[in-house]
Amino acid sequence: MAKIRLIEESSRSKRGLHIERKIALIVNRDGTTRKPSKSPGKAPTMYKIGEARYVEEELSEGEYAVQIRLVRGLWNNVQGYIIVYDWKGVPVFKAVYRKGKLRRSFGDLRYAKIVETAVYSIGLDKYVKRVNWKTGL
Repeated sequence: MAKIRLIEESSRSKRGLHIERKIALIVNRDGTTRKPSKSPGKAPTMYKIGEARYVEEELSEGEYAVQIRLVRGLWNNVQGYIIVYDWKGVPVFKAVYRKGKLRRSFGDLRYAKIVETAVYSIGLDKYVKRVNWKTGL
């Protein structure tokens, strides 16, 4: 069992032109998701207005931690990434979200199902027009 530290954040710039959201999830092999429970303290935010906090969770074998980062910029374009960590705390998969497309950046394809589960649980599946798992390393 390894302890992993992720960030939950919701912040925006002073003028409101940029908004950042970081979401932490724990996904089991059977596809159930839950939020991490422990919150050890505050974390620095990317933008001036908002708050961020660290969350820690001990993962058992068969559980994966997912860190989702989404930034809305000018002209309401949203981009970000999704990183999957295994139960040892090692990043095993990364997907990039740009222009409504979800694309693999690195990692094994067997972790793509975990990304799809996380995307569905936060409601991002309504905005994903295309998925491309065949690219990347």
